[in-house]
Amino acid sequence: MSWFPGYAINVETGERMNIVFGEDSWLVEDNGRDMLFNPTSTIFDLVSGTARFGGKHYVYIMDHTTRDLQGRVYDFPAYDACKYIRNGSKLHDVPSFIYDLAWYSSAMWVGMPLSIDGKEWLDNDVKIRIRVAKPYSRYYSTPLDSAAIANSQNGHLPMYRFETESVATELDNPEKAITDLDLIQVVPNPYYAYAGGEGYERNALDNRIKITNLPEQCVISIYNVSGTLIRQITKDEPKTSVDWDLKNFAGVPIAGGVYIIHVKSDKGEKIIKWFGGLRIPDLNVF
Repeated sequence: MSWFPGYAINVETGERMNIVFGEDSWLVEDNGRDMLFNPTSTIFDLVSGTARFGGKHYVYIMDHTTRDLQGRVYDFPAYDACKYIRNGSKLHDVPSFIYDLAWYSSAMWVGMPLSIDGKEWLDNDVKIRIRVAKPYSRYYSTPLDSAAIANSQNGHLPMYRFETESVATELDNPEKAITDLDLIQVVPNPYYAYAGGEGYERNALDNRIKITNLPEQCVISIYNVSGTLIRQITKDEPKTSVDWDLKNFAGVPIAGGVYIIHVKSDKGEKIIKWFGGLRIPDLNVF
């Protein structure tokens, strides 16, 4: 018996499991006779031609299970500091070598770790996750009788509960509707004679921008810096943007400069400053 610097959890049942480790007492130079879990990094000794494997510090992760061997039933528990494994041969009044067959067969996983040259032993945490694809079944440590299954919730089959309240779509949220108005923007802004990579213009004589992220119903009013209303657009459709061809009510192109765009809906309003530089029509393209 000794101390193992770690623990194991069976994620299928939530139980902590017993851990057993050993060492090879012949391998003194690889810490094989000090009753401590402290393997070295030596795998093979070239001088003697023998395998060292760090002192053969085997690690066994034990299962919570029942074993029927030679007419005797051994009920290996979940974590009990290996008390049952240590005293099992006396409890069942059997020779130790027969009992060893039983408890060795209850091992879930076996490994043989090694240390790393230049690294201090146990100077950091290591987490090993062992996952095996298994079909849905009654992931229970020990067998259940039919009555226990019938009286259990979901028959001891895997059952999960989740909720979507925190991510569900909210309808008619006035606070969200107001904050969404902050998403409204004019593209491009500033506008230098054409929309550039946006590609909004339809021909060489067209100047066009988009007002985006609009609510379904709203009124868009466009003013110059003197406060004169230049254009007003009423939107009542699911589409989230509108085009402005940079013309006033009379269809006359506006002059370059700064403009104020006011968006008003039943949820609130948003004001955006926009600058546009207009180009002189080039009739030579026709």
